[in-house]
Amino acid sequence: MSWQPEENVLLEIYNVLKLGQEGSTEIQQQVYDQIEKFSKESEYFNRYLAIIFVDSNLDNLFVRQLSGIILKNNLINNGEGDLGYLQEYILFGLKSEEKILRLTCSTLIASVVTRFRLFSWKELINQLKESLVCSNINEVLSSLDCLQKIFQDLSFEFGAGANNLDLPKDYQPLIPIVLELMIDDNDLIRISSLSCIKELLVMMPDSLYDLSKNLIETLLLLIDNEINTSALVLLSESISIIEDYHPYLFDLNHQNSQINNKSNLSKEQQQQEEERQKQQRGWINEPLIPFMVNIISPNSELELILNGCMFWDSWSKNGRTRQQLRKYIPTMIGSLYHHMKYTDGSLLERYSVVEDESNEEGEYSVRKAASSALESLSKRFGSELLDNLLLLIKDSLKHEKWIERECAILSIGQISYYCYNEMLEYLPELIPYLFECVNSISINISDNLYENEKSKQINNNNNNNNKNQNFNKNGELKSEHPLLRSTALWAIGRYIHWILKQKDEQAIEQIYQITIECLFAQDPFLQISACSCLSEFIYEGSQFLSLINVNLLIETLGRAVLEYSASNLKYIYSVITNFFESFGQIIINNNELQISRLIEPLISQLEKAIKSEISTKIIKVFNVLSAAAANLEDIFLDYSEITFNYSFQLMENILIEYIKASQSKEEIYSGVLPEKEPSIFAFNFLSCLIQGIKSKSVALIENSDLLNYVEFAISDFNEGLREASTRLLSQLSIHCFDQIMEYLPNYLIILTQNLHSAFESIFINSCNCIIEISNSVDNNEMEKYLPNILKKLINAMHEKDVNKRIPIMAAITISHLALSNPQFISQHFENFAETWLYWITRINQTSELDNSFRGVCNIASSNPNVFSNYFLDFCQALVYHKNPEKELKNALIQILIDFKNSLQNDWFQYYQSFPEKLRNQLKSLYNF
Repeated sequence: MSWQPEENVLLEIYNVLKLGQEGSTEIQQQVYDQIEKFSKESEYFNRYLAIIFVDSNLDNLFVRQLSGIILKNNLINNGEGDLGYLQEYILFGLKSEEKILRLTCSTLIASVVTRFRLFSWKELINQLKESLVCSNINEVLSSLDCLQKIFQDLSFEFGAGANNLDLPKDYQPLIPIVLELMIDDNDLIRISSLSCIKELLVMMPDSLYDLSKNLIETLLLLIDNEINTSALVLLSESISIIEDYHPYLFDLNHQNSQINNKSNLSKEQQQQEEERQKQQRGWINEPLIPFMVNIISPNSELELILNGCMFWDSWSKNGRTRQQLRKYIPTMIGSLYHHMKYTDGSLLERYSVVEDESNEEGEYSVRKAASSALESLSKRFGSELLDNLLLLIKDSLKHEKWIERECAILSIGQISYYCYNEMLEYLPELIPYLFECVNSISINISDNLYENEKSKQINNNNNNNNKNQNFNKNGELKSEHPLLRSTALWAIGRYIHWILKQKDEQAIEQIYQITIECLFAQDPFLQISACSCLSEFIYEGSQFLSLINVNLLIETLGRAVLEYSASNLKYIYSVITNFFESFGQIIINNNELQISRLIEPLISQLEKAIKSEISTKIIKVFNVLSAAAANLEDIFLDYSEITFNYSFQLMENILIEYIKASQSKEEIYSGVLPEKEPSIFAFNFLSCLIQGIKSKSVALIENSDLLNYVEFAISDFNEGLREASTRLLSQLSIHCFDQIMEYLPNYLIILTQNLHSAFESIFINSCNCIIEISNSVDNNEMEKYLPNILKKLINAMHEKDVNKRIPIMAAITISHLALSNPQFISQHFENFAETWLYWITRINQTSELDNSFRGVCNIASSNPNVFSNYFLDFCQALVYHKNPEKELKNALIQILIDFKNSLQNDWFQYYQSFPEKLRNQLKSLYNF
């Protein structure tokens, strides 16, 4: 007999949920306790929740919504259970007349689909198909919302831009329907369908190529029919998304190379493919490229211009072919240059962003986007672009309005990287000009730095306008606006390499001094530019360091840390991070450097940030202290205890708060848990600290409960937390192995579970942990875990369509295991031999390549009979290692000799079966 709900139980659950509307903490706790009781005692609790959720006769929306939320959380947290029965019920919620219930239902369905991989849920697919084409607008919107959430969950699970990931087969026929809805008369349907497609684009399935063409054609149709006035924005946004996640769509060189690589195609098939690509070029070139050029014209709307600039930035960065754009370059440069100029609105926005400490990065403005696009285009067009740009710059540098001059200077800086060689002939003129723009008075700079006197020509223009207030009595430009000075100083920084290369100490000192002065200017943008310029000095390394008083620089940076506003601290932190990374070894070797004058202000800022509980502030200080801890080694020892305590306490408080919240009633009602991001950066800092002070961190570890939290973190569902904690565990395995011994069983089980190719960084960090543990632990102890570890590593080497770092790291790990546990690994050699020998040839790092072939030697020695079956594979791998260490090379030659001797008279015939190229390589490299 089929199950029937008991009315008294159903009513009891309903009444308990109804109490949840009460505001008092005491009643809320009673509701939570009752729900917990139902969950434990009632086998069919989830069925009752589903019935309440879909029962249209119940008029209490709060109770119905709450039942859906609890049902979702129960299914996600406690497994499938009664899922088969529940699937039938929860679909009814998509047709509810109440919007809040439809939204709850779509969230519930999306969670169930992705959690339990129900990609072939026929009833759901059929209902979505029916609802998408029905006349009821609410049903259409509900289905679109459900699809959007499923795509969103999939893109989050697999990551944006995952390679060769296709949409589940049953969902693919729904996409053309969604595209048709994008030209629906109803605004809400058009917006919802676009949101749905955007999520799909981020996931980037294999079918995106054809989908992109249809999508753009659909949006162009919207524009032609003038159905939607915002279609231009939608089109430019969509193209930018496609360009970001599927750049080969627009790459004609790539398309042509794909044709050439298809050697298995007949001549006729290749001609057909070329014709198809030719048609494809038609829709890319006409009307897409001229359209995208046109929307950045000065007359377009700001939102369109922003998306257009972002598109061209991405297009150029991804190396698109030049031929398509060449004829548009003059027009594009003119438009981008126009958008790089300050306007009254952008000036107001510029200063409001700095004054607002809560705005960490500010909006990605049109000015920023145009500047970035110009820089990216300079990569593709070089001298062509410069010729067009110089026509605009030459008059602007002499212009009486500071905004015009500032735009010209910004352009000079933006093209510095990709047009460096082309700019060399102009730098002797430009650098003095830029310096005078920064400096409030004109000063003489050594002629040794500059090859001619042309700089005077730039500063002595417009002799007939000497009365103009923008010129002094000598005809030299005044720097009356801080933003002009700021941009000029930033532009100087872009050419610091050339300035240092001239080896004029007087000129370098003058530029350095004005940079230091601007670090403490009242204007925040001068501070930012000074930070940028100083970073460029530091990046140049020892040549710069030999010219300055390093202690004075340390004191200056420490002062800036204490004096800077919250909005500008991130810039000085970037300089300091660069300083530690560039000069860490110099600081270690120089006992006279007073590094405390910099470290102590940073620790003070860390204390303030933690008290403020503002995540972004905490993260920024941890980043710079991490660079100090990792690069200063024992110099940082004096600060290790206080920084360890701060970071540990922060991490502990966040994780305890999270654990408590995840076990309380709040999750049932809202699902909102405390953010973990600051704890991630605390873990990162601890990893750098242990890396820096090494075994001297043992006392810190022993006096804390860190290792318990590591166990929690490496198994947490948050990817960032797992990544940071496995990195920390890797350092602990190297420097504090005795302390982690008692935790090893649990650590190794979790690390094995983390060997999943979907999470690259976690996979690599877990491999590093396993390697370090295997190097130190007893073989017998390690062998308990090796079967599962080896199985996961073998699977990773066979994975298709993953970043090659994953199979390479799996091969490296097996190699290390072959060194530490040769008997076990050699017993299973035939299960991974060919794949492993292939992937170790893809290792670029010489030391790891040596280690891998030492692992090969161990296996050959431990299991020669099985190894002999893969001798040809071994030889093919061997010739990739061109220069092994002498001791290793002798061992590898001995393997060749031993195998040859084992075949005796059959050797010659066997060896002749080798490819001639391979025989020649063995002869050349190993004299064999």
